[in-house]
Parts: sequence; structure tokens; C-alpha cells
Amino acid sequence: LFRSLVLEGARYMVALQIAREPLVRQVLRQTFQERAKINIIPSKKGRKEIDEAHYAYSFKYLKNKPVKELRDDQFLKMCLAEEEGLLSIDICIDLKGVDGFADQTYFEEIKQFYYRDEFSHQVQEWNRQRTLAIERALKQFLYPQMGKELKNKLLLEAKDFVIKCCSRKLCNWLKVSPYRMDQQVEEDDDFMEESQSKGIRVLGMAYSSERDHPVFCALVNGEGEVTDFLRLPYFTKRRTAWREEERERKATDIETLKKFLLNKKPHVVAIAGENRDATMMLDDVKRIVQELDQGQQISSIGVELVDSELANLYMNSKKSETEFRDYPPILRQIGRA
Repeated sequence: LFRSLVLEGARYMVALQIAREPLVRQVLRQTFQERAKINIIPSKKGRKEIDEAHYAYSFKYLKNKPVKELRDDQFLKMCLAEEEGLLSIDICIDLKGVDGFADQTYFEEIKQFYYRDEFSHQVQEWNRQRTLAIERALKQFLYPQMGKELKNKLLLEAKDFVIKCCSRKLCNWLKVSPYRMDQQVEEDDDFMEESQSKGIRVLGMAYSSERDHPVFCALVNGEGEVTDFLRLPYFTKRRTAWREEERERKATDIETLKKFLLNKKPHVVAIAGENRDATMMLDDVKRIVQELDQGQQISSIGVELVDSELANLYMNSKKSETEFRDYPPILRQIGRA
């Protein structure tokens, strides 16, 4: 018993010394990252919840997939599913569950470098102890550490990919040039009064896809400040609605918007493309602008349909809540038009 305890302690110290050797760690880290394979098994909860429509369906079961084949944000999704308790991730250097490869492990490759090439019984016994020490160094100390390092590295790379995609998307949103008026539209007395600031005045129109939700309008001056806003509760209704009450309220909102345009004289009306209702609103606003233009009550006003993704992002941000605390969420969309 005493002899076995002494050998156990000696093997532990040798294994610890091997595991702490910088050159060993460097070589193993490089090899581990080159050969590492990922295995995924769903939990009981995962087997029930992960169906064809779930984001984790494509990696519900994985066996010996090389980590070098992971692309984009795949590993980040795997980690999210693991945090939700849907599956378990195992990263190893050797093939798992494949017949005929039991003697082709990394341990079998390197143990010979720690052997003493003699044939006496005593040397063979020491070689066996060396083998146990190397096995312990790998399985108890090095493999778990290398697996943890690689997992953190893969997660960081996946997050960097998402950050770069978001940065590229945000850049594409922001690098749009300012709206330019037609050359025929000049800064006359109608478009530049003393009370109005210089620059392009934009009337933004935003609404929710929810039923019976009002349309909000905000006038933004050339300095990016909201100077006025308007609420049109029935503007999403159709002019040809079946109910007479809806037709009358729609007409009232149209007149209200017409007076607002006549009074504030924006250079362009930007309508958020939330859903298909935006095309109907586009036609209604163009009709209003055409009536004002034909009556020579106001110079030509541009009407544009714009992507509302950036506006929705801003609406849900903490900054919009701070800057426009008294505004309803939809009106915050055009607070930074």
C-alpha cells in the first residue's frame, strides 16, 4: 500500500511538472488547435425544443467535427444553446466513438518520446510509470486547459465576426448622403423664412405595424433638431374604407397633414417602410403634395420611402429614452432623422 501511494505521488509530481513545462504547453496548444474536434449532444430539454425552425437545429448532433470548419458566428450560437441548457459541447483532440482508432490517439503518438529504450524488467516497469504520468498530465491538466483556451478563442472569434458585421451594417446605414433637392427647387421666400433655419427640413413619418396604431410625424430642421410633431390617428386607414366613419376620419387626417405641410414647408417627406401600408401612405402623401403644387400653394416637396431599420434600432436604445423622454416610442424613431 505504501509503495503504491509513493508511486501515485511520484506520478502526480511528474505529470504536474510536464504540464507546467512551457515548451510542452506551446507544442500541445498548437497541435490541439490544429486537430481539435467538436462533439455536441442535446440535453433532454434540447431534444424536445430544438426542431427544424430552431436556430440550433443545424448542430443539434455533431460528432468529430473539426473546429477549423466552423464559420462565421456558428460557435457563438452553439454557446448560446449550451447556456440555455439545450446541449453540451465537448472539444477534444482525438476521434470519439470511432472503431479502429483507439490506438491512434495523440497520447499514443507522444508516449514513446518519454520511453527508455531498454528491455529489462525494471526499465519496462519505469516505462509503464512514465506512460501513466504522461496520460495523467494530458487528461487531468493539459487537455482541459487547452479545451478551455480553444473554446474562449473560438467564442472571441465568433463575437468579433458579429461585431464586424454590425459595424459594416451600421456603416452602410450611416454613409448615405444627405437628401438633395431638385435643381428646380430654389431657396425662395416660401422655403426660407426668418423663423426657419438653413438646411434641409425633413418631415419624418413613422408608424407601428400594430392594428389601429396612429402615425406620428416629426419635423427635423437642418441642424437635426425636432421643431414640431404631429399625430395622425387614422392615417393608416384607406380612403375607400367600407365604414363611413373611417373614411371621414381619414379625410380629416389628410386635411390636417395638408395644413401642416403648408405651414411648415418641409423639403422632403420621409416615410418609414415598416410594412406594405407604407406604399399606401406614400400614394396618399404624393396626392396631397400634388394638390398643393397644382394650387401653387407651395413649391414641390419630395416624398421618399426609407428603410426604418436604423430608426427602430435608435428607438429601442437607451439614448433615445434619455433624449426624448416625453416622446412615445414610435415618435423616437424620427427624433434623429
